[in-house]
Amino acid sequence: MTFGYGIDAVDRTPTLREGLTRRVGKGRVHDLRPLQGVIVTIRLRHGLQAYYRFTHGLSCEVAMSFSVYEITVPAMLHGLRVHDDYLDHAQRLERSRGLAPGEVLQAALAPDMLSFGKQSSISCNKVEAHMSKLMQRDLPAPVEPAMTYPALKGRLLETRGFLQAIEPNMLNSAQTHTYDIKPTIAHGWYGGDDYIRHLVIPDFFFHVAIAHAILRHLGAQVGKRDYLGNLSQQSGGYS
Repeated sequence: MTFGYGIDAVDRTPTLREGLTRRVGKGRVHDLRPLQGVIVTIRLRHGLQAYYRFTHGLSCEVAMSFSVYEITVPAMLHGLRVHDDYLDHAQRLERSRGLAPGEVLQAALAPDMLSFGKQSSISCNKVEAHMSKLMQRDLPAPVEPAMTYPALKGRLLETRGFLQAIEPNMLNSAQTHTYDIKPTIAHGWYGGDDYIRHLVIPDFFFHVAIAHAILRHLGAQVGKRDYLGNLSQQSGGYS
């Protein structure tokens, strides 16, 4: 048996039990024993849902349901900020090593791999392509910015604007579609969940990781903290 209650993030209380005691729908609950075996669905922001199943002793088993928006847009915005930071690291490395301006942008891990500058620009193209596909829009033409720091930073800024203009409801049906993926990376038809989990997110962060590896290989002082970027802990896990 499942009941759905419109509880705002469990009223931001330390425990679900306390939150339900103080607020369930419009009433008040003082005896939670009838909830044993019940699944409570809590609606959060941007289409997220939390599922709590009360077991013996009123302990809780918790599962989360994330929306496509929450899985993609915040993560990509975060990754683009990391790319922007890496461009700053690259400039500092050039100055400290006496390298020609833009020399790091041309560096690659292997002859058949994209350069550091291209890792940044292709990430932007991947964001626009993947998100347009998820929104059932025509794919935009890839952008090829000049391999200069101002041009690459401008492209990152433009792509962040593209992501920030996406509303959660624009992605509501993304999981229900199938996607025709063309070579070279993969090919065939993918369901929405598989496309997002196994291609969209890994494909995007591959280029962030390679940019990191190039900087590290050249001797830049970057580590895991730089790759993870500016992490912030929000009260209750939601804002």
